[in-house]
Amino acid sequence: HLLLAARERAGDLITPIGVTSYPGYDLRSLSIAEPFGLTDKLVFTIKVQDLTTVPPNTRWPVQFQLATDPATVGRWVDMSADAAGMVTFNYGTFVVTAGAYGSPSTTVGLADAESKFNADGTITIVLSRSKIGSPIPSAGMQGFLIRVRIANTITPDNMPDSLAPDG
Repeated sequence: HLLLAARERAGDLITPIGVTSYPGYDLRSLSIAEPFGLTDKLVFTIKVQDLTTVPPNTRWPVQFQLATDPATVGRWVDMSADAAGMVTFNYGTFVVTAGAYGSPSTTVGLADAESKFNADGTITIVLSRSKIGSPIPSAGMQGFLIRVRIANTITPDNMPDSLAPDG
């Protein structure tokens, strides 16, 4: 199964004063797959304009909920680059009213080893189902919101642009 959760036009970045605009900030699409060859795993694929250069101190978090989650629980996966541009792939849960961006209520773990990124702007985050509540195949996932976060304070792009979770 493959679900295209969101798609957006190129070049709709908001670049705050003093922040360089990288192609890696420009969100293009998000898809989620249940690949036949990877047993009991979900694959989140984020597409940005380009990642030839990975911008430092940047996160690409995807927020969502399972249809079975209480209204107060949210989930997220992300790719994060530290100040030196070293990349990690992570996941967690958060209290919806607190948000998924550094809240003390966020639980963090590492995504699976198959996670990677490519210079063409493709970010692939692979997670065992057990890491996000063991949803059954084809179970409802909803309320997707993806952002680019610089230094955990500046957001040059959101998808969808309305900031309302979608899908």
